[in-house]
Amino acid sequence: MPFVATGTAAERADELESGLMVALARFPELRVLTNGGPPADFRIEGDIAFSDRKSTVSMRLSSLQTAEVLWSASIDMPVAELMTRAGVDRLLAIATTAIAPQFGAIAQYVARGAGGPPGEMSGYDCLIEAQLHGHRLDDTSWRRVDDCLRDMIERYPTFATAWASRALLLMERYRLNPDTAAALAARKEAEELARHALQLEPTNVRAMTAVATVAFSKGDLEAARDIGLRAISANPYDPLSRSQYVLALIASDYPDQALAQAAAARQLDPAHVSFYDSLELLARVGRPEGPEPASGSVMADVSLLPYGAVARVLAYDAAGQSADRNAAVKALYDLMPLFADDMPTALSRQFPPSPYTKRVEEALRGAGVGT
Repeated sequence: MPFVATGTAAERADELESGLMVALARFPELRVLTNGGPPADFRIEGDIAFSDRKSTVSMRLSSLQTAEVLWSASIDMPVAELMTRAGVDRLLAIATTAIAPQFGAIAQYVARGAGGPPGEMSGYDCLIEAQLHGHRLDDTSWRRVDDCLRDMIERYPTFATAWASRALLLMERYRLNPDTAAALAARKEAEELARHALQLEPTNVRAMTAVATVAFSKGDLEAARDIGLRAISANPYDPLSRSQYVLALIASDYPDQALAQAAAARQLDPAHVSFYDSLELLARVGRPEGPEPASGSVMADVSLLPYGAVARVLAYDAAGQSADRNAAVKALYDLMPLFADDMPTALSRQFPPSPYTKRVEEALRGAGVGT
């Protein structure tokens, strides 16, 4: 896990390397290797740059087999903060809470001896892609990840995380596929997979999240909230379960609870702050006081998330940035073509029918979305 820096930043780079090794090694599911050791499957690297009194720390997690960057973060902080122990601890918290949840369940299963030596992670990339990158996959990539998950389920039929990951991948197909029949078929299969995953491992966070996601899509908001709360209680750092729970609170017209959860998530999981910023903006849609000014992360980072693409349009519209709003509308159409031709159906794939969903539809029409 090399970090590149020069001058006074070199000492901080060394601290980050050693700190990450210690922090990640505390997870018994992970096997952390030093540079020059046995071959690894994944690599953490980064660099530190200075500009005036500000420092920028960039971190990346990539697969050595495919060279694909699976996670990245760029954190700006005052140079004075970077030079303190507290500054380094903050960076370690961001990296650890982003990386460990994605690998923990995978490595934990491998460590049980089901199909390979402990710590061998090769072939498990699709679980990571399915967790945080499903919405970014084109048809070819989607089929590749789906095939990988199918193969994993066939090889390890009791691996609950694989069943749940495929359920969540199918739910992305439900949200994005303009063909109604195909979308409903995807959701039906996802429900069966999610329930089976939860039967295999009732405490599996990914399985709980998959079941909550299906319940949410079917309008069973009470179940979505209850199961979602169980999921975030089991793992407060998981961005998927946290986002799904906040969405359930928003659609249930519990904006205060949704805002509180988004604020808590921002502290617990700063690596995915743009997720929670966009959810916070959505929670304020239709409120009498109106939305607060959106943070830059909503506008910059979440356009490829289904709910994030909606939030981005509304953020630019609220800010009066017409050109950027129009570009965000086009991006929304590219991601979900139904928004251009059939707004009610498109929204029903993202939020169940409710007074809140009607307010979102009105706000989007006011921003120029739909015919």
